[in-house]
Amino acid sequence: MKTEITKVYVNTDVSINLLAIRTFKVNVTGLTRLNQSVIVSSVDRVSEAIRQAGGFADSLKSSQRNIQLRRKDGTIVRADLIRRNNIGNVDCDPSLSNGDVIYVPPVMAWVGVYGGVNIPAVYEYVQGERISDLIELSGGLEFGADLREVELVRFKSDTGRATLSYILPLKEIMNGDTVKDMRILPDDRIFVKKQSLFHPKATMAIFGEVKHPGTYPIIEGKTLITEVIAAAGGFTGFASIERIQLYRDKYAEGSDKEFERLKLTPIQDMNEIEKAYFKAKTRETFPTVQTDFKKLLANGKVDPNYDILVKHNDSLYVPSIKKTVTIVGGALFPGIVDWEPNRNYKYYIQKAGGYKEYAKRGDVKIIKALAQRWEDADNSDAVEDGDVIFIPERDPRDGWKIFRDTLSVVGQLAAITSTIILVYFTIKNN
Repeated sequence: MKTEITKVYVNTDVSINLLAIRTFKVNVTGLTRLNQSVIVSSVDRVSEAIRQAGGFADSLKSSQRNIQLRRKDGTIVRADLIRRNNIGNVDCDPSLSNGDVIYVPPVMAWVGVYGGVNIPAVYEYVQGERISDLIELSGGLEFGADLREVELVRFKSDTGRATLSYILPLKEIMNGDTVKDMRILPDDRIFVKKQSLFHPKATMAIFGEVKHPGTYPIIEGKTLITEVIAAAGGFTGFASIERIQLYRDKYAEGSDKEFERLKLTPIQDMNEIEKAYFKAKTRETFPTVQTDFKKLLANGKVDPNYDILVKHNDSLYVPSIKKTVTIVGGALFPGIVDWEPNRNYKYYIQKAGGYKEYAKRGDVKIIKALAQRWEDADNSDAVEDGDVIFIPERDPRDGWKIFRDTLSVVGQLAAITSTIILVYFTIKNN
């Protein structure tokens, strides 16, 4: 156009700017919220016209893969908005022209893609598609998919439940073998297998008194606990070896079927053993894996009889040497006192100044640092390094509250008695 203008207007600078894009109407029909004409331009696509028509009437019933774009010249172009969204193919969302009609039909059938693909789902059926088309629609093969085979499951008839299973070479299909790349029929299901133990990412954590605490890679069934300790640089000089704890994910060994059964059983229907077991399990946090770390590492050598295999998500905690006992609750001077071997709880309470006036002396508990459990102080062995002695206390206001409530009741009775006497003499004098 610029060339033609300069032929008429010689020696003239000509610049052409597009001030506005020409707009036109297209009709949107079928399963959209609004069946109407919408105003679009040549840069708009089918998805924009459907958006202006209020979107799809029903996300499950309105077709999003078999949308018909009917041109003025009678040709019909299929729009596939799911394919556009999943793999970014804008050609599946055609541009619009003046006089176009968009028809959104109902969904007629579904197919499923499962397993080692990036977007496994149930998709609307499109006639003529093959296995490779559905895998592409599903975002392609997942990293770690087993390329040796893919399974296609198909119903034998439209009414029966019986199915046929086809095991096909996936690698050849993805390389373009159209003979083995079977066409899909309604209600077909495609199963892409994953490689067993593909790039396992098992790890465990070690923290506390080691030189390099953190998370370390392991191989389940092969890595030993001493190897993880060595990878973490070994212990610091403040590590309490006898108090090391190895925690394991409570689901690593599978679910406890008996505990699951008891959770559904009314407490009144349990026997005493079941009640005790249920109570113990509800208090459980993370189970500990038992081994004797002191014997494992005795004399600087590893005893293989105590070396254990670790599992994914295990956590090893190496506590510090404390040489202290903590007094909590009803002592005159609660806090931390130095630990001494072969001493009972009364010795440490005495070191903390003795009992307070309102201490419940018969209910003293010891929280064992090594076993991570509560014990009655009178039934416990000698207090160990790191233990906590807990002395419950009565509310000092309890006695005053009883006295105050008693006075209140007596006062009310006195008031009632006075009222009765007053009424009696009033009646008598009248």
